[in-house]
Amino acid sequence: ASDPLEPGNVDRQVAIAALGAQATLERATVLGRTAARRLETSDSLFTGLVQITQQQTGCARFCYLPEGSRTPRRYRCQPDLALAEAVRHRPHPITALLIGPAAPLAGSLGQGLFQYLAADDGSAASWQPVGQDSALTLNITALGQHPDDLRLWVGTLEGDIFESSDGGSIWTWLSQDLAEALPAASPQVSLNTRITDFALTADRALLLIATAGNGILRYALADPEPPESRWQRLGRAHGLIDETVMALAVSLDGDIFAGTLGGVFRSTDQGQTWTAVNRGLTHRQISAIALHSQTGLGTIRSQGTQVTGQATQFQRSLQIGDTITAAGQTRTVTSIPSDQMLNLARPFEPELSEFVEFVITSRTDLFVTTAGGGVFRSTDKGSSWAPINDGLTNLDVTTLAIDPAEPSPAASQDTDCLSTTCTETPCTETTDCMPQRPYTVSKLFVGTAGSGVFEFSPQTERWDSADNEVSQQVITALAINSEDSSDLLVGNSTGIVWRSTSGGNTWTLLSQGLPDVEKILPILAQLQPAFTAKNYGDPGYGQLALNCPIELRTGAEDGAEMGAFNYLKQPQREANLRASLREYLRFGLEAGIFYMT
Repeated sequence: ASDPLEPGNVDRQVAIAALGAQATLERATVLGRTAARRLETSDSLFTGLVQITQQQTGCARFCYLPEGSRTPRRYRCQPDLALAEAVRHRPHPITALLIGPAAPLAGSLGQGLFQYLAADDGSAASWQPVGQDSALTLNITALGQHPDDLRLWVGTLEGDIFESSDGGSIWTWLSQDLAEALPAASPQVSLNTRITDFALTADRALLLIATAGNGILRYALADPEPPESRWQRLGRAHGLIDETVMALAVSLDGDIFAGTLGGVFRSTDQGQTWTAVNRGLTHRQISAIALHSQTGLGTIRSQGTQVTGQATQFQRSLQIGDTITAAGQTRTVTSIPSDQMLNLARPFEPELSEFVEFVITSRTDLFVTTAGGGVFRSTDKGSSWAPINDGLTNLDVTTLAIDPAEPSPAASQDTDCLSTTCTETPCTETTDCMPQRPYTVSKLFVGTAGSGVFEFSPQTERWDSADNEVSQQVITALAINSEDSSDLLVGNSTGIVWRSTSGGNTWTLLSQGLPDVEKILPILAQLQPAFTAKNYGDPGYGQLALNCPIELRTGAEDGAEMGAFNYLKQPQREANLRASLREYLRFGLEAGIFYMT
């Protein structure tokens, strides 16, 4: 690269970007992040995260690879060896987080489900295992929550689905009849496919379950008639061409969005048919998807097709053709006679006899995060996309959370007056003052692979990341409290959870009760490469310093240091010199070594 690396931020810069090629490195020091399709490396040292797409082939031997790197198989690498000596079973990644109705939940890939609870004796809260007396497995990959009650759902690596109706105390195996329900209609289905996400349809009658290979499983929460129709698989036969579904989102008017490794798909009929919506989406490996609709100002009631508003500003916040949703029903606006009155294409059924809140569902922001392309936004339900990456220094985004707090009302923003004409009847032609299309959210939070958490402010249209406890972590899970937007949880690739009650400015470690986390933290903190110099052109640039951990200074296959200065064989030369000095010194004398360079 022609641009010099910033010394204070060198490990976050991209050093190698070879997403379509194989990287072969021997005795190399890589200052920065590495991304490649395949990797063969030995006696090398990487200061930034290593992300390899094809992990089934290749190998890393006698290397230092930062914790959280995704690589092919490793042989005698650090910090793997040091962690293996310290703990019998190293902590596994936190794959899912949920701030539930009873207490926060954390799912781990290998250590099961945990709930953050206070002890019975009144001592400090800690993570406590959940579901060990049930069939709940250890490989948790997804968590879901019903917004109206205490129901929770858990998905696993093996494709199992569990349900709790009491906030997480008792779990039942929901998918035990899946094998009998699906094969008749879907003989090609594999029942051991990872569960990736949960969502509810707009009427909250169906549970949607995303899988990494089986498309979407649809489950009727109420007993259907006939009973065998309770499960349905939605996949290629329905137009969902890519069945590796990583995330789901459902709008209030019933549209379902599926984020896959091949882009975004949309369904307007509860999943029976799907259409790809990827125009402008230049990176289509979706990792998370979320949406948010603009809340209407004031409240409404209806009589026939006429809607009356209370403290509303219809002419300033709506335009003809917009759709509004109230009491679970979505209707289209045909005319706007005044700020307190509008007309609909068809009436609410039943009518809204009391004033209720409403949502402008046509003003919906849809966001997706991608592996390598950052974050994209759509304002037209996926018909077109645009990146929003200003300030986002790491485009490998793993997870996403939307602040549930409402932004300032659109009516308070600067407006442009637009003349509107409608052809429907009845219709009253008006001149409406419409604001420029604002964001419907007040904040976004995303987790990245190696750069921690970023916060997006629609006011500045820029991402910011505070230099704090999680700023260099591989974030694998992120959750926000729907009741308090300043309450956040994040989990990382080493099984650690942090909590913020300041909207992400500061973080507190929540490790109490998580197996072996407190043992590995000091090891990871101590086992960091230290260099004589990291500024290009300085003497000793890239050479391991004398205070570098001995595991790295002698970690190569031949006992020399890892990295580009392996050829100097410094540890062997030092050992040979010490042996010679001991041989020739008189009894009682000791010699020290002073390094001139």
